[in-house]
Formats: sequence, C-alpha cells, structure tokens
Amino acid sequence: MKHRILWLNLLLLALVALAGWQLRERWLEARKTETKLLSEKPNQVVLPPATPAPPAPPVTAATYMEVASRTLFSPDRNPDVLPPPPPAPPVMPALPITHGMMTIEGRTIVIMSMKSGDKHHGYSAGDTIGDFKFVSVQGSDLTFDWNGTPVVKSFEELREKAPAQAAQNVPPPAAAAAGVTTLEVVKTAAGPGVKDEASGFKNCVANDSTPSGTVQEGYRKVVQITPFGGACRWEPVK
Repeated sequence: MKHRILWLNLLLLALVALAGWQLRERWLEARKTETKLLSEKPNQVVLPPATPAPPAPPVTAATYMEVASRTLFSPDRNPDVLPPPPPAPPVMPALPITHGMMTIEGRTIVIMSMKSGDKHHGYSAGDTIGDFKFVSVQGSDLTFDWNGTPVVKSFEELREKAPAQAAQNVPPPAAAAAGVTTLEVVKTAAGPGVKDEASGFKNCVANDSTPSGTVQEGYRKVVQITPFGGACRWEPVK
C-alpha cells in the first residue's frame, strides 16, 4: 500500500515538473518574439501635404431668409403674396317662359316672359330677353345664347304649365274610400288676354273655350295648327 502511494506521488511530481518546463519554454519563446518586434524599425510612410480647408463664407441675412420665411410658428413672415382665388363661375339663371308662337310674313315670333306673371312680349331671332339672347327657332327647338354658350330647349320644355284645378264634384264613395282625388280642367270663355306691345296681338288665356273666329273687345280669336300644337292669338279687327 505504501509503495503504491509512493509511486503515485512520484508520478504527480513528474507531471508538475513537465508542466513547469512547458510553461517556461512558451514564456521564453514569447520573450524572444517580443524582443524581435521591438528591435525592428517601423516603415516610414510619407504622407501627402495637407490641403487647407476653404474659408467659410461670411454669414449674411440672405442665407437664412428661406428658413425665417418658412417657419411653421409664424406663417405671416412669408413675403410671398398668394394670388386671390379665381372667382366662381356664374350660375345660369332660369330660362324664359314661352306662351305662344306665330309666324308673320316669314318671321317667327315667340311670345315669352322671364317668369310667370310678368308681361308677355313677342321676341324674334336676335332679340335680348333678360340675360339671354334669342338666337333662332328650328322646328320646335329654341336656341338661346348665354355668355357665349348656346342653350337649346324645346318649346314645350319652356312652356308655362297651367295648374290643374280641383273638381267641384264630390268623388264617389269608392274613390273616397281608396283615397283618390278626382281632378278636372275647367274651361271658361275667358276672352282676350294680355296685349303684346311688340306685335299688337293679345294672348289667349289658358283653358279658354271661346271658339276660333269669336270677336270680343275689338279682337278676333285665331287658332293655327303648328307641328307642336295649336297656336292661339287674338288679332285686332280692322
């Protein structure tokens, strides 16, 4: 037992001596490399001469004018005056209302007014009514000019619509139960209407039942058939 312990101690001692020898050899080699590096002279690197930096330009107010004028916290510093917004395009007014049409010696005259209830006048091609210029008549189409823009409408589109009158008769029980209101147009012998100063004729009143050829108040009723309906007027009796 003692011999085994003795041999184990000797083995450990030999391993310690070997490790110490290896450590010393590495240290000696490191010292040799260090001495060699320190003894060598470094290579001389020749650098080009340094170029001096250009001098900074002097600071002037014009160099920071853009920054001062575009500050977000003071928009009133902007010296640029914005142009005013363009004006809104004009809105076309309502077109005239047609009341009748007649042809005299090859010249077509359209009875019109600017709005319902105004005095009627006869207009031919080239006349001005309100903000419009009456350009021409082609069949049942009327052409107007508004600020250089042609506007084409049919006679019936511009015709004054007569309001329907409620019937005086009481509806039958069945119609009343269904909630239906019966309307009918009441025609009366109204006679001559408003005189047109341009043509000297008087207009026919809506729903006038006076027959053609009737003479009243010095005027004779004349009804002519046109492509777009009957044209009615009262002509002075000569």
